[in-house]
Amino acid sequence: MKIYLIEERQGQPARPERAYEGTSIRIGRDGSECQIVFDQKEWPMVSRKHAEFRLRDGRCVLADTNSRFGTFFDNQRVTEPVEVHAGGAAQFGAGGPVLRIARIELAPAEQPAKSFNLETKRDDQSPREAATVTPASKPGQPQPVAPPPQPQRAITPEPSIQQHVQQPPAPKPAPPARPAEPAFVEHVSGATGPLGRVQISKDLTTLGRDPGMDVTIAAAAAVVSRRHAEIKRENGQFVLSTAYS
Repeated sequence: MKIYLIEERQGQPARPERAYEGTSIRIGRDGSECQIVFDQKEWPMVSRKHAEFRLRDGRCVLADTNSRFGTFFDNQRVTEPVEVHAGGAAQFGAGGPVLRIARIELAPAEQPAKSFNLETKRDDQSPREAATVTPASKPGQPQPVAPPPQPQRAITPEPSIQQHVQQPPAPKPAPPARPAEPAFVEHVSGATGPLGRVQISKDLTTLGRDPGMDVTIAAAAAVVSRRHAEIKRENGQFVLSTAYS
């Protein structure tokens, strides 16, 4: 990995661009351990081993190495290794020196590995129908034998629920209606006894002295009105009520 850095002060380049190469490039005050060294008197906020650029999984990351005043990338504090990019700025300690990343170059062996799709697909095949590539067997190697097909067991359909449900018994026919028994009015005299019998066949039967009544009572009886009473048929029964007596 080769990284090109420019030191900035107040947003302007302070030194020419410089390249650093390696899988780990350390920044700090310790000249025996760090490739990028800052003077303690000028930059007291920089620790002896402040931070480092690392190559990880084909990418360049910036990691803080337990510095006292922290490491920042694009004004965000670095609490865990963060991937860096060209144009970004790393600062070491609050108010500390700033290194602008000009560009990053990776060797071919350092490039991230590419993933390969082992599925082959015809022009008329959908992605789901693509066949998986199976490695060819070596000469003399026994070929795998597919297990014989298992006989299929006939499935007997379960009886429908309707067969298990008992049907309610059919309602019994209603008994034939009995013919209504005839009703009669007995005309009885207190002196002579029975005077006659009149059958009640209508829903309304009138009684009184008037000859137009269904049951006529002798006019000599002064206590009987012209239309004295009525017999009504209600709900299969006969009800006697006073008319205009």
